[in-house]
Amino acid sequence: MFPNLSPHAVGIVGLDLRGLIDLATRHSFAGIDLPLDDFDDGDDARLGADMVREAGLQWGGFGLPVAFRGTEAEYSNSMEQLRRLVRVADAAGCRRCTTWLMPCHDELDYEANYALHVRRLQPVAAVLAESRIRFGIEFVGPRTLRQTRKYAFVHTIDQCLKLCDAIGHDCGVLLDSFHWFTSHADEQDITAKLCGRVIYAHVNDAIHGRGRDGQLDNERAMPCDTGMIDLSGFVRALRATAYDGPVSVEPFMPDLRQRDADDLAAKVSESLRRLLALG
Repeated sequence: MFPNLSPHAVGIVGLDLRGLIDLATRHSFAGIDLPLDDFDDGDDARLGADMVREAGLQWGGFGLPVAFRGTEAEYSNSMEQLRRLVRVADAAGCRRCTTWLMPCHDELDYEANYALHVRRLQPVAAVLAESRIRFGIEFVGPRTLRQTRKYAFVHTIDQCLKLCDAIGHDCGVLLDSFHWFTSHADEQDITAKLCGRVIYAHVNDAIHGRGRDGQLDNERAMPCDTGMIDLSGFVRALRATAYDGPVSVEPFMPDLRQRDADDLAAKVSESLRRLLALG
């Protein structure tokens, strides 16, 4: 596992690739996420990759640029762009792509929503696999979010793995400590089910004073800040699966965006240092 800077996940915006590289190296990160939109073509991406390697960094991953939650037209239009963007990511040498699932729906019941996701994400995974890019899907755990819609959808490790298997092409899981906690999973769920299946990891802590079922999806704390989540067990279990990928902080704290980028990167780096010393 390596400490990864995912700038948008912590509210760092407006930096070009050189700025992100400088920020990451100053604060002892080992990787950064791929800013896919910053590259015009493969040659541009290869130059960016050279800059990253020369700085002693590696790529974390990039977000899936496909509107699979939208209308058929939106989905089709974004799929037309996918091959071009994947060629750029391939040229950069980034081998992880991730997305998240909305755990509920007002119109589609579980079976219909499942079928839609398989139909739309199978072609995505196939395109990624052609360039040896692994696809990671994040399940979203909070019960409070599922209760806002009529029908529940994928929100546990088991459900996510079943969907990944239906999608195929070595599809795996983006494992987030907050969603692991709110889905009532434990350390054994990781060690027994996720060996070789974790593509990317998010870490954060839960809000103090709320139980697992009372947590809100868009309110989280920095790792190790509240002690609500057993992050020692989380890290120990990830290590037991031989996971060697990026670990990125993803809190949802409005005040973070008010901080200077250097101060914020220092805080994130320190939280990851403490976290990865656990387990």
